Amino acid sequence: MGHTEGINSLGYCYQYGIGVEKDENKAFIYYQKLDNFNGMRQIGCYSHPISPQCKLFYFEVNIIDEGKNKAIGIGFWEKMVKLNKMPGWSNRSWGYHGDNGKFFCCSKSGQPYGSLFSTGDTIGCCLNFKNNTVFYTKNGINLGIAFRDLKDILYPCVGSWSQDASIELNFGHKKFKYTAINGDDIDDKSLEKNWTEALNMCDNVNDLVNSLKIEQDTAYAFKCRGKFNFIIGKYDDALIDLTKVLDTEPNSKFALRYRGETYYLMGTYKESCKDVNKLLKIEANDEWASKMFIEISKNPFADETYELGYFYFHGINVEKDEYKAFTYFEKSAKMGHTEGINSLGYCYQYGIGVEKDENKAFIYYQKLDHFNGMRQVGCYYHPIPPQCKLFYFEVDIIDEGKNKAIGIGFWEKMINLDKMPGWDNRSWGYHGDNGNFFCCSKSGHPYGSLFSTGDTIGCYLNFNNNTVFYTKNGINLGIAFQDLKDIMYPCVGSWSQDASIGLNFGHRKFKYTAITCDDIDDELLENNWTKALNMCDNASDLANLLKIEQNTAYAFKCRGKFNFIIGKYDEALIDLTKLLDIEPNSKFALRYRGETYYLMGRYKESCKDVNKLLKIEANDEWASKIFIEISKNPFADETYELGYFYLHGINIEKDEYKAFTYFEKSAKMGHTEGINSLGYCYEYGIGVEKNENKAFINYQKSADMNNPNGMYQVGYCYNLGIGVEVNKYKAFEHYLKSAEAGSSLGIRKTAICYCYGIGVEKNNDKFRKWFVNE
Repeated sequence: MGHTEGINSLGYCYQYGIGVEKDENKAFIYYQKLDNFNGMRQIGCYSHPISPQCKLFYFEVNIIDEGKNKAIGIGFWEKMVKLNKMPGWSNRSWGYHGDNGKFFCCSKSGQPYGSLFSTGDTIGCCLNFKNNTVFYTKNGINLGIAFRDLKDILYPCVGSWSQDASIELNFGHKKFKYTAINGDDIDDKSLEKNWTEALNMCDNVNDLVNSLKIEQDTAYAFKCRGKFNFIIGKYDDALIDLTKVLDTEPNSKFALRYRGETYYLMGTYKESCKDVNKLLKIEANDEWASKMFIEISKNPFADETYELGYFYFHGINVEKDEYKAFTYFEKSAKMGHTEGINSLGYCYQYGIGVEKDENKAFIYYQKLDHFNGMRQVGCYYHPIPPQCKLFYFEVDIIDEGKNKAIGIGFWEKMINLDKMPGWDNRSWGYHGDNGNFFCCSKSGHPYGSLFSTGDTIGCYLNFNNNTVFYTKNGINLGIAFQDLKDIMYPCVGSWSQDASIGLNFGHRKFKYTAITCDDIDDELLENNWTKALNMCDNASDLANLLKIEQNTAYAFKCRGKFNFIIGKYDEALIDLTKLLDIEPNSKFALRYRGETYYLMGRYKESCKDVNKLLKIEANDEWASKIFIEISKNPFADETYELGYFYLHGINIEKDEYKAFTYFEKSAKMGHTEGINSLGYCYEYGIGVEKNENKAFINYQKSADMNNPNGMYQVGYCYNLGIGVEVNKYKAFEHYLKSAEAGSSLGIRKTAICYCYGIGVEKNNDKFRKWFVNE
């Protein structure tokens, strides 16, 4: 019937369980119907969750009376949380409290955020689902981001432990104090009506412009785009558009207001101060600018901010306070102060004034393109984009440190950052102190030589075939890891005191020249090479993209190098050989074909190309380095024998992993017994995970190359169904082939088949014939 006292009393009954089951959620709903609530320990949750399709949600709370102890909290929580605690004190709840100015994130331990709020203040709370952040406003001034990574269904809430507290809630039924959330300062009535809808429909400024049918590249468009990017937290983009408005309209109060606030939120207070001062010169009584100027004046500039942190850190002329030291270092870092950035990394590294986070430490050190210290293990901030097909970076070892323990590789962001790359599940790394690669385990395998001070190590992920290889001083060391398919982050880890490195993500020329295209001598190609690598799946795509005429020396160059880089070595050999047919002394073709043969383990062919290259140009640096590497590798027969010795422990300690490695190398060189032995390793899990399918494939390869033992093994697989369906007829067929090729095992099995009629009709005469041969 709308009786206001009846509504209030109904809320009271639900709050204390009088005549009905206690339900503080419903209590809040009825108090909110009166647009205020009064009393002790009134904590409630708005009855409706924020709609999943809502991309920006904002509400304001007018503090009519702060109550006796000023304890009011404003924020969000999940409906399931207990309603007997203030917002932010329970798990899955977040709140900003007026009595201490702190924000609380799922804990009773708060962190300083904004100033206290009390009677007469208006506090706004905005959840941005575009980047899952929450910021607050106080009397129309944005206080900056308080919380991040909020993703569940949430309910706006207000809580109070303050007797006689009184508030008024505004969910949009009247104009907000925080004018940025409205659309009325753009001076367009049609936009004003559609602004909120546009904010919730559009993911980016292009969507906004299309939605509101705004003409591009006009002051009006820059206004809309600038404000939109400002609201959704894309401050760099907002600055671009608002600056364009000021280029057109130097005294635009709109642009000065939003650019000033954008600078303020980015911590660049000098620039903010300039815009706000100019705004006050244009309109001395501007209420927002007056408030903002007071807020800016509370913040010293970069050098002074860093020095404050330094004083608090060391307790110079002030009581030592690690949290305040961290806070000021963070502020100075936001202003671009390099020593502040370095100190912020140091705080995160050792947990000084903040929870220890070596990932963030690495991010800040990497901003300075170096890091120094003990046990610095970190993950690059940005994942490799899913659309990237080839990713490469290099690490210059400036100082290896005391124990040379530096690891380079990839990992998933979610893993623990207290271990070296490769030691944790879902991480991979190549370590300089032992030359081993580590794949999700502390058990390493030999891969490359040690690396140390002065070396440059490259790390390359090929999403075309999901492999990783490393380079050392410009020489490709071959594939280290395979089957990497998740979103990955490049990483460097060190347990070495005083280690120092330099990172190169492409902002300067790489040592590994194959990744660039400056050896093809084509300016057009040089400008488009990286784009081509990341857009093209095959050489035909490359030819079409770059409009290369087919079957020319230039085409073979481009195709050969492209296939070499993406790991299609057989196809690279075809094109590079065709190039040498046209230009027998092509240093380009000899260089890449020589390296292709080397990576395929075909050292004899590699040696020929490199020798020829050195005859053409005796001082070729790459050829000299690769020649040394080739000389370390025996050829096919010797490689197979090394595997055989390691397998049986002949004149050497038995090592199944090394046996498998050498069998694999000899197989790549086309050694038929090596291929057969590789199948044997896969069948029984010797030095590698057991895989009967791969076992059969290698046995079949060996058989196709007329290896008697391979023929026998294929028959054996068909007989018992190892890696293939049982087929007694094919089993007999291969036993017979191996017998005719002279295999004693094949002769014996052939005799048995004739004796018992396995895969062939019984035949005692043929049984006796083969039995005698055995």
